[in-house]
Amino acid sequence: MTKESLNSSRTPSDGHLADTNPNSAQTLAASCSQPVLTLSQGAPVSDTASSQTLGQNGPVLLQDVDFIEKLAHFDRERIPERVVHAKGSGAFGTFRPYRSMRDYTSAAFLQDPSVSTRFLIRFSTVIGSKGSPDTDRDPRGFAVKFYTSQGNYDVVGLSLPVFFIRDAMQFPDFIHSQKPDPCTNIKNYAHVWDFFSLTPESLHQLMWLYSDRGIVKDFAKMDGFGVNTFVWVNGKGERFYVKYRFTAQEPFDIIDRKEGKRLAGQDPDIAARTLHRRLALGNPIRYEFQVQIMKPEMADQLSFDPLDDTKIWPEDQFPFQKVGMMVLNENPKNFFTDIEQAAFCPANIVPGIEFSADKMLQGRTFSYTDTQRYRIGANFAQLPVNRPVSPVANDQQDGYMAYKNPPGCVNYKPNSLDRNNPQEAPMPRYPGMRYPGGTVQRSVLEKTDDYSQARTRYRSLPDAEKARLVTDDCSLFELTGRPVQLTQGDYANLKITTREDLPRAEQKEGNDMRIGHGYDVHRLVEDRKLILGGVEVPFEKGLLGHSDADVLAHAVMDAVLGAAALGDIGKHFPDTDPAYAGADSLQLAQHVARIMREHGWKIVNIDSTLLCQKPKLAPYIPAMRENLAAAFGMPVDAVSVKATTEEHLGFTGEGLGIAAHAVALIEKL
Repeated sequence: MTKESLNSSRTPSDGHLADTNPNSAQTLAASCSQPVLTLSQGAPVSDTASSQTLGQNGPVLLQDVDFIEKLAHFDRERIPERVVHAKGSGAFGTFRPYRSMRDYTSAAFLQDPSVSTRFLIRFSTVIGSKGSPDTDRDPRGFAVKFYTSQGNYDVVGLSLPVFFIRDAMQFPDFIHSQKPDPCTNIKNYAHVWDFFSLTPESLHQLMWLYSDRGIVKDFAKMDGFGVNTFVWVNGKGERFYVKYRFTAQEPFDIIDRKEGKRLAGQDPDIAARTLHRRLALGNPIRYEFQVQIMKPEMADQLSFDPLDDTKIWPEDQFPFQKVGMMVLNENPKNFFTDIEQAAFCPANIVPGIEFSADKMLQGRTFSYTDTQRYRIGANFAQLPVNRPVSPVANDQQDGYMAYKNPPGCVNYKPNSLDRNNPQEAPMPRYPGMRYPGGTVQRSVLEKTDDYSQARTRYRSLPDAEKARLVTDDCSLFELTGRPVQLTQGDYANLKITTREDLPRAEQKEGNDMRIGHGYDVHRLVEDRKLILGGVEVPFEKGLLGHSDADVLAHAVMDAVLGAAALGDIGKHFPDTDPAYAGADSLQLAQHVARIMREHGWKIVNIDSTLLCQKPKLAPYIPAMRENLAAAFGMPVDAVSVKATTEEHLGFTGEGLGIAAHAVALIEKL
């Protein structure tokens, strides 16, 4: 994201002819050495200190649009104060990883040390209002927004590594106990300590808060912590629990309670002032991005729940790994635009990063986003500071301040009027997170049967009501609001009235059916799984490839795509794309099936042959047929899988590799 896109206002360039009015703001500005004051609509303002009146001392006129706009805008200059983290300051910078983190995550911004990512940090108090001193004893918010090529990734953390509570259900109670008494609007310390005394998990945070780290004078000397536990997932579908730390590269500046109170009265904005002054002088601030990594299966071996936000992970068991350097070097151009309107939401994640079952994180994914919708409107993501650098395409329209509605008139899904655009992204190439209760997934009901009850209802209607419901095809078109026109008939046209008319229609010339052929081969190597038709076949070797190298699924996909002249899998899933490294070929097959449907094709049947000297594949063929049928949405009896040896001839006969042929028949829907 460029500096201009975040911080600058732009004048539209719409190709209109220049205004030649000698009294226009444009013309006046051109004739002056300084810019001309205007209304928000561009009209010049000649006097901004005096209102229009009737005569010298008469009443102010309602027609004084300059006066009306000035006061009306002033009345609306503020947005609701954040309930928590009200007082904040921030700046922009760039992040660059030291090395690729591909072993743990496929997130794009953590892969290439030569590519930097712009980010925004907002520092804040937690409990205090906008007018609270920077040196109050309070955890500090440490929120980071990474503007990645895959969308915005937000880490909404603190200056301390733990939190007061472990379940978001208690968050309103916790905040209420810390805020002013609702009767007196004065902070009531009886409420504060009453809550803490009844919430023993808060004790750990209190040990941090009432240490020297509870008072902050300089953000450059303050660490940040993600607090929540996220999940990283790599290209193989392997998952890891992670905790974040942003380590200040300057020693912590310790001040005691007495010094904090003195500064609160002398310079209540000392931390914000120091931050702004330092960056203005060209002296950047650095934080090292570090992570702790844990395999999920290790969670049961600990004496505490590692997803509990009131706990830290022992560094001797889970040492911090260095990820990269964050350099904070740019003050905001306008505080309100860049900091006050900044919307940090833990729900903002990118591919390669997922949510854990951390109860605080689960609650925050809703609460933070909902708060931003209340504070700055449903379209807060369109504001420059919140806008991702990656393309945005969806069907969300209208609402307050919707100045960038998606093009077109079709704003729903599914649709056939705009080819169902924008297209859904490919299915994840690995299954969702597994929990004792099941696997995270998006699923539909298994028992749908969308027609039998509708048919029963229709048959139950009296004949007269049936006639009023719909009489023929023309009635259906009329019900959709489409005009019906009479055209000259032709005996060559077939009318389907009874079941006996169907064979005649099937024999009619012009049925669009096509055949496609697919072929694929992969080398057999050690230390690889042998995946054929989505079945893991026990064998000493496996097939080498960018994905799971499922040679059977690849040949079938090529046959299907080839029949429709839609290229091959190399076009749709190139082996140069790291996104498909270790991909489940059955997931890719589901995507191919969706492509065929979108182009108006139905797969009628598939016939395939595996060329393999060993192992013996006959026991696994039924499962292969079932997997392929499920992936392509076909009945099992329409999918054929055969296997043959080549009598020790050629590379397959010598056991150097496995090949597959496939033929597919498709027809127009």
